[in-house]
Amino acid sequence: MPPQKILGKTLHAALGETADVYLKGESAWGPSGRRRPGIANLQVDRSSTRRALVFLSVLLTELERRGHKTNPRTVDGREGLLVSVRNVTFELRMTERWKRIPHDPTARELADQARYSIQPPKWGREPTGELHLHAQEEPRYPSTEWKDDKQGTLEQRLTAVCDALETQADAIQERRAETLRREIQALERQKEADRVAELARNLTKGAELWRQARDLQEYVVAARAALEGGNATMTDELSTWLLWAEAYAGSLDPLPVLAGGRIPEWNRYTGRLMLTAD
Repeated sequence: MPPQKILGKTLHAALGETADVYLKGESAWGPSGRRRPGIANLQVDRSSTRRALVFLSVLLTELERRGHKTNPRTVDGREGLLVSVRNVTFELRMTERWKRIPHDPTARELADQARYSIQPPKWGREPTGELHLHAQEEPRYPSTEWKDDKQGTLEQRLTAVCDALETQADAIQERRAETLRREIQALERQKEADRVAELARNLTKGAELWRQARDLQEYVVAARAALEGGNATMTDELSTWLLWAEAYAGSLDPLPVLAGGRIPEWNRYTGRLMLTAD
């Protein structure tokens, strides 16, 4: 939605039938607490509404003149009055400082006090006309604030506000780049740690298989000697078993793989060390 249309809808809502919502400082939020699409977050008294919207309009015009985008689309679906300054999205909202004053009970409050013993509030509030502009990158981060004070009004600080938004956007981009660099470095460290862990696992499994193969080979040699030196007849079944045992023991030995110029690797799918070319 174009920003001017958002400001128009905000003015219509603030001065129309829903003005009571805005007077309670809930311009961008309905009574249920849910954000109202297409409405700027304007928490000011009705008497300050036009000034606040005119300032926002001039601010948006200046930002667009500087080449920044107003009300961009966001991945997280943020609502409200948004501006994109150097690829950093800010939500702009305005508030007004209220002054606490003694509260004179109304006739309704006095009646409720007499009937239900409900004490009327001691204090009320009235608008001061002091406007505050808030620019927030994300809800999880604090907003940057500019306000009317003795040194000048928001209108007089328009150029300074735009400059500050650009400076803040540059700092945020630098922060994001640094965060990305750290994440990449963390991934590289994790990748190296995984590589070392994989090498260590291959080494450990290789040593276990080498010891197992050596034990089996020694056992097969002893078994053949026992058969040949004993009274038993060397049957085809025994001969076949000896050949199989020798081949199986040799298949477990990782040394031939190393002799071929390849480090034995652990196959996580088969749960075995890959000792052949395939």
